Order: sequence, then C-alpha cells, then structure tokens
Amino acid sequence: MSQAFTVDAGQMRSFQFTIPSSAGTGTVVGNFSASGGNNDIYALITNETGLTNIKNKNAPKVYYESGKVTTDDINVTLSPGTYYIVFSNAQALMTPKAINADISVTY
Repeated sequence: MSQAFTVDAGQMRSFQFTIPSSAGTGTVVGNFSASGGNNDIYALITNETGLTNIKNKNAPKVYYESGKVTTDDINVTLSPGTYYIVFSNAQALMTPKAINADISVTY
C-alpha cells in the first residue's frame, strides 16, 4: 500500500490484509508519516478480534504499536491470518491528520 489519506479527528482508518496459510509467515515492512495538528498519529497492527475491541474502546491484542508519533518504520513478521493496520486519530478533538503510508506485505 502506497497511499495518502486523511483520518478525521476522533476517527480511525483501517486496512485489511491477509497472509495465506500456504505462506508459513509474512512480513509487513514500510513507513508512514502524519501531518496536521500536532503532526501525530497512532498506528497498530491487530487481528479481527482486536479491531472489534478497538471499535468498542477496549484494549486490542497488537502485533505492532507505534504509540503517538509523527513518523515510524514498521518491520513485523506475522503468522498466516487476516490482519488490519489501523491509523487512529482518536486523541484529536478537531484536527484531521494527513497520512502518507508506504507499507508492503511479503510472504
């Protein structure tokens, strides 16, 4: 995924990806950056259960977690399954964030 997008204040945006069982493992590699407001975003990788927990404001199981950052690199090895990379701007009250992400999944 090489994409520019916006995450509105108080919202999140998620992108689904799958590592097939035939792959053994897969690797998520890339980087992202945020601008707008305090130039920060919170990113994580989770599974379907974790995404449900996030939507219900509960703690998810995470495979990668950036914390609140302006930019970060991702390099995570995952087992086969369906995952979501989530960009959360929940901490912002009024300011949307512009995100530039260049992230790939290989297996």
